[in-house]
Amino acid sequence: EGSTLEIGGQTILPDANGGFTLSGSYLGPNGENLSNVIAHLPDDYGEDMALDVSVNLGGAEIGRSYMSVDMQAIADMPHIEASDVAGGEDIPIGLDMSAALNDLDGSETMSITLSGVPFGGFIVDANGDLVEGQGVATLTSTFTAVDGDGQPFTQTLSFPQNEHNGTFTIDSAALGLSPEQMSEVMANLTMTPALHHDEDFTVTIEATVTDSDGDTETYFTTMGGQVVDHLTFDVEVYDRADAPELELSDAVGLEDSRIELNIDANTIDQSEVLSMSINGVPEGV
Repeated sequence: EGSTLEIGGQTILPDANGGFTLSGSYLGPNGENLSNVIAHLPDDYGEDMALDVSVNLGGAEIGRSYMSVDMQAIADMPHIEASDVAGGEDIPIGLDMSAALNDLDGSETMSITLSGVPFGGFIVDANGDLVEGQGVATLTSTFTAVDGDGQPFTQTLSFPQNEHNGTFTIDSAALGLSPEQMSEVMANLTMTPALHHDEDFTVTIEATVTDSDGDTETYFTTMGGQVVDHLTFDVEVYDRADAPELELSDAVGLEDSRIELNIDANTIDQSEVLSMSINGVPEGV
């Protein structure tokens, strides 16, 4: 559907059965136009074709032959946009991104890589185990999925930060996402920098589109139609003071002697400075 033939500068539309009839003036003298038949296929069509060609004379078929057309699928450039964002330390920051395939027939998949997201400080507990939430950033998103009864529901995804190079990868093929779902995932991305990380950073976006025949495309269009192989955006992280850890227990002492107060206070974030006030002590002490 949507295909046409061009012969001798004339366009031929398909009949009700999807076939094409070439006769009369279309053929030219002695059928010379048959050497220059051009098929115009629908956008993004990349499947191989098997053509059935018959020759009729006086209403009777006098010949039939078959030919195959090997289509070489070509990956199309997607469109990706991103803007700078800002948010507070230790809380999720919504990313302002969009990414969409131009070929929406399901024959292409897209993989997005985000790099430049810093690691945090690795803090271990008394047993030498990594403290939960320390060291790495988190990246999450949501998209609309459909359950076994055909009912839509919101599916949450979490993407791990590569422990070697710090990148995040969002791969529609690995996740089984349709082009529309992939676009939804990219629009709903939320990033939480590593625990207590309060430095600004720049994220680099790279993309690879793969067609069903294996052809790949690493360039993409962005705002203004510019063609690029990567895109960057800044993440500004605001400092936020964390509540300290404070433990108190009652104390006992003798009159006219020193009384040890049982106070234990620590900062959670080593970049913060703790100060303390103690009130209620009688005057003269």
